[in-house]
Amino acid sequence: MISANRLRLIVASILVLASLLVWQFGFRGADVQQTYLDSDQRIDWFVNEGLLTRYDVNGKRSSVTDAETITHYEGRRESELIRPYSVGFKPSQEVTHTLSAMRAIYQDDNSRLDLAEQVELHHNPETDQAVAMFTPSLTYFPDSELAVTDEEVEITSSSGETRAIGMEFYTAENRMELLSTVRGNYVATENR
Repeated sequence: MISANRLRLIVASILVLASLLVWQFGFRGADVQQTYLDSDQRIDWFVNEGLLTRYDVNGKRSSVTDAETITHYEGRRESELIRPYSVGFKPSQEVTHTLSAMRAIYQDDNSRLDLAEQVELHHNPETDQAVAMFTPSLTYFPDSELAVTDEEVEITSSSGETRAIGMEFYTAENRMELLSTVRGNYVATENR
């Protein structure tokens, strides 16, 4: 026969074991389930003060992009950049353009950079032929060197200011197509 003290010890041990099992599998299971619900939102790495550098097939630097933070989403196969600033280079390492915004999404396959909020594109910024473009959002395709927006765009240069809705800008060809509602003010050049 089991003594009363031994019976109390066995009952107390069973109650403690049952409490531990409920805590381990009951309450913590909800946390684990929430963690794995949305794989598109799962962050697999992030960097503060990050720098991304692209090179051409000859090993020359083609662009450098820095950002306050870079957060990579594994399921979406893209990185979110906060306050990105990107510089594009010719093979001679002269600056062809700069891009900046408050935030951007950069695809893992380097096919596109989607910029949003206070977007600025400066073409030939270090020359007297500099052109600055301002728009709420812009998509840049690095391989085809094409910048596209469907929104309002303001373009300023030494020869004047132009506003339009929608733009396609081919940075390598220095060619721009304004899509609609084009308005401009031009400054006359001085003849000497």
